[in-house]
Amino acid sequence: LTCPITHQLVVCPVVAEDGNTYERDAIVTWLHEKKKMRSPITNAAMGDRLLDSRKARDLVAAAVHSGAVAEADAGAWHVSSARKMATGGLPGGLAGATEHLERAPKSRERELLLRAATLRADMAALVRDGNAADVIGVEAFLAGGFPLEGPKSAPSCDGLPLRAWRPDLVGRVVRVISDESELEELCDRCAPGADEEVGWNEDMAEMCGESFEIEEAFDDSCSYKLRLEPDTYMVPFDACILVREGADAAARG
Repeated sequence: LTCPITHQLVVCPVVAEDGNTYERDAIVTWLHEKKKMRSPITNAAMGDRLLDSRKARDLVAAAVHSGAVAEADAGAWHVSSARKMATGGLPGGLAGATEHLERAPKSRERELLLRAATLRADMAALVRDGNAADVIGVEAFLAGGFPLEGPKSAPSCDGLPLRAWRPDLVGRVVRVISDESELEELCDRCAPGADEEVGWNEDMAEMCGESFEIEEAFDDSCSYKLRLEPDTYMVPFDACILVREGADAAARG
């Protein structure tokens, strides 16, 4: 019931080519990011074909619900399952995520995630009400690039790095994060939801902390094409900070 890599209950279990069951994110990291195309258990060479295992998840769920799993481990599994459902990594949606959170032991983490789930439901209802009343701009207010808190919570005056892939931002201005080592790390791994990484180039260090207009958006790598004369580079979305719309023109200048 546990992943041989994380040693935790599997949340999104997959069967690898060595016949063993792993947590999807853990085995993907093992095979691709760490460049180890070998079994974590036998060290034998293997490919990267992975098969989802609904059976393994059902077994874990049954063990958790029967009380056969320690409360702390069961709670961690419920919270991780909720996160996956909230981001689309598992079926169930917001309702399923909320149900998992309600089954987890009380904690500060659980409380905050439940509040976030309630807020997300309220936001969805607000958008529906706005559409029904033909009110323009409700979604823009909810998804705007301005920070929700003051400078202490948002080091950049234009907010935090993007948390979700947005291919609709072509023509908008983004600022690349200022930490060079973090940018290199983000470029050398697949962005959330991406099929491939963009790769790091030492010349990209000059982009740190600078603003650029997005020329193209690439779904396969969840990245934006930014121009650093005379070349262009692909930068993952979560290394970009959306500049406020009112500052776009100034940033282009």
